[in-house]
This record gives sequence, C-alpha cells and structure tokens, in this order.
Amino acid sequence: MKKTLWFAALLAMLVVGLAYGATLKLGQPNGGEELTLGKPYQITWTATGVTQKIKLVLIKSGGALVGIIDSNLDAKSCIYNWTTGQHKGGMAAAGGNYKIRICTMDNTLEDLSDKPFTISQPVPIRKFPEFPLPHPWPPPFGSPKLEVTAIALVPNASGYGIIFGYKNVGNAALPPRHELPVKPDYRVLIDDREIDKGDLFVPESPPAGPGYELKTHSGGFINFPAAGDPVPWNIGKLITITLNERNVLGMGSASKTSSLKAIVLTVGYDLAFGPLTFDWPTCTAHTMITKVGANPQLSKNFNLNWSIRGYHPAENIEHDFNEATVTTSEGPFTDNRSKTIPSSGPFPVHVDLPMGGPYSLFYELKLTIRPEYRDEFDERNNTAPQVRFNRPEIPRGPRIESFTFDVLNDTQGKTRLWFTIALVNRDTVPYSGLRLVLKRNGVKVREITPIEIPAGGRSPQGYIEDQPGGTTFYDAYLYDSRGRLLDAKTTTSIH
Repeated sequence: MKKTLWFAALLAMLVVGLAYGATLKLGQPNGGEELTLGKPYQITWTATGVTQKIKLVLIKSGGALVGIIDSNLDAKSCIYNWTTGQHKGGMAAAGGNYKIRICTMDNTLEDLSDKPFTISQPVPIRKFPEFPLPHPWPPPFGSPKLEVTAIALVPNASGYGIIFGYKNVGNAALPPRHELPVKPDYRVLIDDREIDKGDLFVPESPPAGPGYELKTHSGGFINFPAAGDPVPWNIGKLITITLNERNVLGMGSASKTSSLKAIVLTVGYDLAFGPLTFDWPTCTAHTMITKVGANPQLSKNFNLNWSIRGYHPAENIEHDFNEATVTTSEGPFTDNRSKTIPSSGPFPVHVDLPMGGPYSLFYELKLTIRPEYRDEFDERNNTAPQVRFNRPEIPRGPRIESFTFDVLNDTQGKTRLWFTIALVNRDTVPYSGLRLVLKRNGVKVREITPIEIPAGGRSPQGYIEDQPGGTTFYDAYLYDSRGRLLDAKTTTSIH
C-alpha cells in the first residue's frame, strides 16, 4: 500500500499545472437575502489564479437547474450586474430555495451560495385617490410642481438623521395648507425599504410661489450598525426620496435617488491603503494612506498596525561588506508593530514600516487601521491583503523554487498532506550532499538527505504526513554539504 500511495503522490506532483492553487469563491448572494424579481442586483465573487472564463448558474436547493444566467465571463471582474431572476431560458418564478452556482467553463472549480435566498414579487406602487380641490385652486394659468433638491445626513452618537429639501419648480404657487384637503406626501426608502413617510410642510402664508424652497425636512433615522454585525457597513446602498405620490393638485410626483455611502462620507471619513512596496537595502516597507470625505467627528488619531512574519537564517552568508552578520536564532519569527497617525492628515500620507533588519530571506506583511471610535469609517477598507516579499535571489547555487501542499485521502479514507518541494540549481556546476529539513511550527518533522542536483537542473522532492489539527505553518530549509543555509520557504497556514 505504501508503494501505491507513493506512486499516486508522485504522479500528482508531476501533473501539477498552472491551475494549482487557484480558488473561486462566491461572495453574494450567499444565503438569507430577499431579492426583488426584475430588480438590479450585483452578484460578486473572488478569484485567485483563475485563468479560465467562468459562468453563473441559477439553481434550486438540492441542485436542480433553473437556468444559466451568463457564461464566458472574465473571472477577474468579480462583479456581475444581474436582473434578478433572469436567465438565458427566461425569467425565474418568485419563490424561495434559490442558490447561485459559480464555476469555470470546464467545471473544475466551483462554489455556490452557502444557504438559499428568496426571489420575491415586486411591491406594487400604491395608488391614492385624487381629491377635488376647492376653488380657486388650481389657478387658471400654470401649476406648482415639487422637486427634491438635496439629501443629507446629520450624525449623532447613535446614528444618522435623514434630512432632505424640496422646491417649487412650477409656474404657480402652492395654496395655503388650510385650502388643501390632502397635503403632498413624502416617503424615504433605503434599498426599497421604507424608513419614513408623512406629509410635507406647506406654509400658510405667504403662499409658496415659484422658487419657494424648504431646505431641511426630517426624513427618519438610521442607526449605526450593531457591535456584533459581521459587516460594519450595512446601513444600505441607495437612498430615495419620493414626493407627492397622491398627485395632489395634479402636479405629478417627483423622486431623487443617491448613493448612501457617498452622502455618509460628507459627514464622516474613509481610509484606504495605496501601493505597498519594499526596499531590501533598508529593510523597510512603504505604503500610502488616502482619506475620502470630511474629518472625523470623534477620532483624533488612528492606529496603523502591521504584522510581520519572516525567516532569519543563523548566518548571513550573502551579506554585503557594510551589512552585519545576523545574530538572531534561526527559524521563522513573528512580530507586531504600530504607529499613530493624526486623522487630520495631511493626506495622502506616506508611511515607512521598518521590519527589523536586512537579513531575512522573506517577509510577510499584513496592515490594518483602527480608529479610536468605532463606526467612523467604512471598516471594509481597513485591512490590506497579506503581501509576501522574498529576498532578491543571487542567480547561483541551489534554491527552493516552490514549497506547496495538497490534501489527499488514502485508501482507508484518512486525510493526508502531500508536500511538494521543487529544488533548482542555477549554477553551472552540480551540487551533491545537500540536506532538506522540514519543520512544523518550528519543530523538525522530516529530513531528506543526501540530495544531488545537476548543473542547471532540478530535483523534485516530496513527502506525506497526517493532517494536523489547528493552525499550522510548514517551513522548508535547504543546507549545503557544509551545513550552511542556502534557502528557506514557508507554506501558507493550514487550518
């Protein structure tokens, strides 16, 4: 059985292709949503290393096909504007237990909604009866007409108050309110969800003639997200103000829709990272932080934190004449550092992030921003993707070209990890007596020796072990025949 398992693992190593390590994951809808039939909705996903075109499929819970939404899509776009329910075969019926399946055109990679979502019928627009108006309204010539002029938010300790303005853009005055048996009404909606409704204020005197404007009118309240919400920004995408749905005076209705986030950023602020670069001579990372919107209401500073993972060799065999020999112990290390940056700027601000010495073979860096007070900016932008910086290689001698793993099940159904280590020799002479050491969380678990690599050649290595529990890091270290460290690589964490 050992020979069979070794042969299968070796075959898996030799057929590793460009798609190895590719991932495709659906973002939304991911379950529990209620979408309105025929309304626009953004399907989102993430794709890493996917070179194929992809397709989106509407299915029922259990896998029954409803229809193909679209195909031959670019995986890198990560957004698809969907008319809810529409597929190439027609329009889905309103109901529950729907899921979205995303997959490559050859179905080698796929993901689908974790839980079902619902497609509901659109709510019909309410119709109000028209009321007869007393003489002398409407006037014999011209008529008033309302228009939404502005939408704004007023922050306080627990959320945002909604205010809006309206204006008479017609060519006649609004009558005094005592002459209106029914007043013009208003409704405030966020993502088609009603937040507030009521009657508009109409002055008694003087008459609200052409050009009359009321700049502020209360339109309800939005609470800050709760502390346990999984996505801090969840108060909505679009806000709509609709006026005069009752068609008072026969002047029709009016509405205005705006991006809610854009309005919030006029009273708050948002921070985001710019490009992240690394300078090996000084062992310093550099990034730029930009700010959108006004100054924060409460936070005077924000904290920039960077988490570092790297590898220190026991001896720096390639140091320059002006670079000290490493004195730290060999092996992986982690570190966390932070600095305070005033929220008043000036922005954009360029930030230097020292790593702690020009002697590591690689650094992995993750950045986060934390305000002093929660909910003062869109926290989805406050973490940069983890970036790895490998020390520039000298084009000579043996090196670890890649260190990857795969999850396999043996004939007994037991989960095993198959590690593949690709060694390469860029020198013009062969090397022998090399030693490859594998460590799990810093503890040695395997040693492969002796290893020979021909001039300009490669030497694939591999080994199998049981899958451990919890978060685990694996590292590979390559030594020459004299025991000097030549290279080191680490895998991503295994959970």
